[in-house]
Amino acid sequence: MQKVLGPEHPSTLTGMNNLAGTLGQLGKFSEAEAIQRQVLELQQKVQGVEHPLTLLSMSNLASTLHQQGKFVEAETMQRQVLELVQKALGPEHPLTLTGMNNLAGTLGQLGKHAEAETMQQQVLGLRRKVLGLEHPETLASMCNLSETLRQLNKFAETEDLQRQVLDLQQKMLGPAHPLVLRSMNNLAWILGRLDRHIEAETMQRQGLELMQKVLGLEHPGTLAGMSNLAQTLSQLGRHDEAEGVLQMVLELQKKVMGPEHLLTIRSMRNLAETLGQLGKHTEAKIMQQQVLELQQKVLGPEHPDTLASMSNLAQPVGKQDEAEAKEEQVLNSKCKERRPRTRDEKKWSLGLAKCLPCHL
Repeated sequence: MQKVLGPEHPSTLTGMNNLAGTLGQLGKFSEAEAIQRQVLELQQKVQGVEHPLTLLSMSNLASTLHQQGKFVEAETMQRQVLELVQKALGPEHPLTLTGMNNLAGTLGQLGKHAEAETMQQQVLGLRRKVLGLEHPETLASMCNLSETLRQLNKFAETEDLQRQVLDLQQKMLGPAHPLVLRSMNNLAWILGRLDRHIEAETMQRQGLELMQKVLGLEHPGTLAGMSNLAQTLSQLGRHDEAEGVLQMVLELQKKVMGPEHLLTIRSMRNLAETLGQLGKHTEAKIMQQQVLELQQKVLGPEHPDTLASMSNLAQPVGKQDEAEAKEEQVLNSKCKERRPRTRDEKKWSLGLAKCLPCHL
């Protein structure tokens, strides 16, 4: 195509853009980025900075940068795209709202949650006005805002929004749709953060029954739901029940995901914690040693989770919570933009399932 039509022909640029999209789907983001930069440079030259296809290419490149964790560069490009789209299409155009949504997602990744919340509130208000309350993109905005509120520890506001999402999804999709089950899991997680563990248990059991029926016992979503239920049982002091659930989760994860999968290792760590709560300290120590060996192999010796496990093993029984608190202080001091994790989030971080942002 380049030979016949030339490198600047619109069809050539479309072909290059499509190739970049395919590379991105294959996870080859660095190759996709290189092609997208070429396309963008040529489109800016041939079609101009404000041409819709140029803006689309900028948005695609920003998305690829986001996928690679290049959030600062992605933020800069997304702000440029948003400014140009707002100028060309107006503040209420769906593509403007998508650009705002994408930028808010990047701000969240950079730890700028307050700024992300402000932008997501604007997007949600406009999508409700332009698209309607029951439009899928409106629901996506509600879910994204809910996640940001959670990051800001605004759990009461998160609960209100998550209940709205759940009610709308049940109405539109039915009670057993996977997205409904995910929202039930999210709401139960929030109830737990609000110390309403009995309500959380009730919702988790309802959701888990449906997950097992719809998704199957070995589905990752079902296993996450079981793990979350075990957390709630532990919070209620019912450690023996939590142990039984976690033993089942761990057995299934080893079968489905393999013994070295990060979720399998996390379940082993959770089970070790529960064994310690039950006074089964010898079993807990043995499992903690297995966790540490797997973390050293899979994550490396300097990963924060590996270091935390080393610290736990070095402590006498009953002193591990203090060691974990000190470890978390060190990690937080090294990363100022990192929101401090609570003790439960560190041990049981399977909880909230995020809605993916919409991309242009």
